[in-house]
Amino acid sequence: MKNEINEVLQKRIENEKKQKRVTIITATFFCAFAIIIIYLGNYANMQKKEIASKNRILDSISDRLKSANSILKQDTLTLKRTADNYDAIQKQLANLQKATSVNSNSVSIGNSNKNTDAKYNDQVESVKLAVNNNNYKSLSKTSAQNYTLYIQYMEAFPKLSAMLKTAFLEEKYTIAKEQNMGEISFPSSVRYFYKTDKERAGQIAKKAEATINKKFKVQFMKLKSPQNQIEIWVGR
Repeated sequence: MKNEINEVLQKRIENEKKQKRVTIITATFFCAFAIIIIYLGNYANMQKKEIASKNRILDSISDRLKSANSILKQDTLTLKRTADNYDAIQKQLANLQKATSVNSNSVSIGNSNKNTDAKYNDQVESVKLAVNNNNYKSLSKTSAQNYTLYIQYMEAFPKLSAMLKTAFLEEKYTIAKEQNMGEISFPSSVRYFYKTDKERAGQIAKKAEATINKKFKVQFMKLKSPQNQIEIWVGR
């Protein structure tokens, strides 16, 4: 009888030990599993933050590239316009040289008195041209009629461009061209090409600001261009 009781007790003790082992193993497994989940969660959060940071950097680079591309397109248009004006001036000079060559040949046929008269007339014409040039320069400083404006605008601002055109035509400026620049983005600015036009560019910028309620930056461009030519860029 006692042996049977001892056997039963022994079996219960062994069963309890087994249950404890199973409980410990199970608890250890779940703890390890929980640690792995927590680690993976933290790792995923770190990856998200890193990806977000890289995306911000990429967005910043993309914005800079867009801005650089916009400036490049602006400068390309200005350079093309300058090149076209230069070609036109070169053609005019070539025509003048041909005309001068023909006139000089016809003068050389005459006698010495005619040559003397021709030289005298050339001197008179040179004086007249000098006076006319001086008058033109003095007028260009005071008269809007002597200034040619080019208006470039972003795709969303054709109405603002039209408002500027109307406002500057009323002040007797010559509006050479309005141009839609499409999808490129750029800040509003007024560009001038001769230091003597700085004051005039400032006046144009103030007039533009008052007309369409946008801030315009005045920029000096170190490019060869016909005198009294100014660009207005209507952007963000």
